[in-house]
Amino acid sequence: MKTRIINILPHKPDYDYLQDKPRPKVNWDTPDGQWVGIYRNEIPDKLGEEILKVTDEFEYEVWQPDYRADKMYSHRFEDGLVHRLFPAEDVNELHGLKLRKAISSRVLISFLKKYAQEHPVIINLNGDFCHINLEILEKCPELPILQTFRGTLYLPKNQIFKVRKNVPAALSYYLKHLKVKKLIGNIDSVMVQNSFYLDDLEKMYDGPIEKLTSGCEFDVWKPMEKQEARKALNLPADKKIFFTSSLLIPIKQLDKLMEVLTPLSKQYDFLLLVSGHGTPEYEAYLKEKAKDLLAQDKIRFVGYLTGDDLRRHYCASDLFVHTSISEGGPVAAMKAIACGTPVLITKIANVAEELEKNGCGKLIEPFDYEQWAEVFKSILEGEEVKPFPREKAARMYDWQAVAREFVKTFHELEKKSPYKQMPQKETYSATSH
Repeated sequence: MKTRIINILPHKPDYDYLQDKPRPKVNWDTPDGQWVGIYRNEIPDKLGEEILKVTDEFEYEVWQPDYRADKMYSHRFEDGLVHRLFPAEDVNELHGLKLRKAISSRVLISFLKKYAQEHPVIINLNGDFCHINLEILEKCPELPILQTFRGTLYLPKNQIFKVRKNVPAALSYYLKHLKVKKLIGNIDSVMVQNSFYLDDLEKMYDGPIEKLTSGCEFDVWKPMEKQEARKALNLPADKKIFFTSSLLIPIKQLDKLMEVLTPLSKQYDFLLLVSGHGTPEYEAYLKEKAKDLLAQDKIRFVGYLTGDDLRRHYCASDLFVHTSISEGGPVAAMKAIACGTPVLITKIANVAEELEKNGCGKLIEPFDYEQWAEVFKSILEGEEVKPFPREKAARMYDWQAVAREFVKTFHELEKKSPYKQMPQKETYSATSH
């Protein structure tokens, strides 16, 4: 029996960000008149797709809590990947004098405990030490667990002494730190994407830690001639064009980017292309922030792009801009590199580390907006930004290379599975709903 890699997402599907999109191909109506569906657009889905290409030694599943689900819904795709949605509920967490809601799923954890009795499994947790991840560490300590930090590594202990209005929240972070300290030994291996705050993790955790990012298809994201791309997109041939692509959410700091570029627009000619989707409320907020740039045709919201259309936008641009305050890779910057486009990025991600090592790109501090303005001014006055060498990047970031490294880690974790020592039982029903 093959070992099953169970990659658990700690958040609900992106229904809110895709309200204007059709249902995904895999969907079900629910008894309350809503629907649930599997977009298969999450990084764990992509990782599973690539792992199944490079080896047939594992089964691979993605599990996800879903507030809309009234039962477990699952689908096996043609390549063998299984994605399951589980009923989810909110739990209250004390945060100083306030209560915060966190997602949980009793059904997911119950199913996991039964499933692991009848199948050899490896658990892959994603993100930080959120409620559902801590629940699994506490209730499934016997299972081999890989903890993958997909963004900047923030530990509860880092938050204790931060200045805040909600002063008693420091106690909440301290109590969570004690819980993490107690449970962190149940993790068998850790995967980080960059070195930020890594020293703090190493003081708490003495198990194996590897550095590995998500990936990018270098055979898909390829350079094309800039003017050819601009002509195809009906973009001006002679303007300095900046491009950004991401979820339209606060941590991406696109509002701050617009605040920095608006004063510069009075002196310099440029065009900022913004790709991505968000909630209608946040998209409206960004467009209000951009009203001066919109009036001058120095910003265009080009919507959620995929495939060749997205590739042409990368290739048509002089600079890819990423101003987030928390990232792992990011994959969007990897795509820019694969397309041969120079990158400007905040100093919080793996790509930023590699750019700095190789003297490429432009790095900015995540909260130093005066520095941002100086950097953009220099670029608009003619400073060249050096692209990252594509072949070197492919050796680190191509999905096939990334998947093979994950497979090595999963082979090590497979040795720790308790399944072979358990008495065999009648198979628990795990059929699709």
